[in-house]
Amino acid sequence: MSFFSLIKIINNQGITFADSVEFCAAHDNRVPCPYEIYCNEAENGDPYRGNRPNGEQWSAVSNSQNQWVQVGGTFTCHRYTDLYDQKKPEWGITGVSMELKHGAGGITQNIMCCRDVHHISSLDPAEWGKHTELDHVDADSTNETTNMAVIDVEDESHEKDPLEGNLPSLSQDLNMQKREKMVISAFQPIWFNTAHGWSGGSYEDAILFCESYNHMVLCPYAAYCPGGKTSQPLPGAIVNGEEWAPANGVS
Repeated sequence: MSFFSLIKIINNQGITFADSVEFCAAHDNRVPCPYEIYCNEAENGDPYRGNRPNGEQWSAVSNSQNQWVQVGGTFTCHRYTDLYDQKKPEWGITGVSMELKHGAGGITQNIMCCRDVHHISSLDPAEWGKHTELDHVDADSTNETTNMAVIDVEDESHEKDPLEGNLPSLSQDLNMQKREKMVISAFQPIWFNTAHGWSGGSYEDAILFCESYNHMVLCPYAAYCPGGKTSQPLPGAIVNGEEWAPANGVS
């Protein structure tokens, strides 16, 4: 199963925040991804799959209405509000900017669309961030967000219950916990090992193994390592010595 069944990066000619929401909705009823999925290594890092081309580029994020993250240019992984004293861009609403040669269309050419695991598409975009965990992840319950993985899934006898695996836990690092909770909420990951029938194998074997658990897919690098390359992986795995895990997409 392709990674793009979970998350998509799409070239987008949208101009406004509303255009971005509409564009994602037209692609399998997705919504713009939250900031933490674009930038799993936080500010001053590289966005997921690297900087986007064509100079300064901004992508809409679903943490709140008219919020944007820079995915190409000098200040990648900075929110617009981080750079402009908590103000949001007027061009994100109107699509018009006297300072930009081609209006906002020239700097909003990329967007990443995620599955709507928080069901925020039913809300007015102006309410985004007020009624979901996207901006308030400290209130998340690890078990509750992970259990969402088995909601609205066909009950087929040949499929296995994903909760037979190990639910992820949180590290002791308070600075990491918010990011770990966001990853759990966004990807709903579950650890599997030999106790659950995974005895290792090829990359294709791993894809088929995940598919057997209610059509799950391999997690991307951002789900394995919420803190980036120098951090420990998401807690919950049973590791004995050197271990490697297959990841979806490009790190």
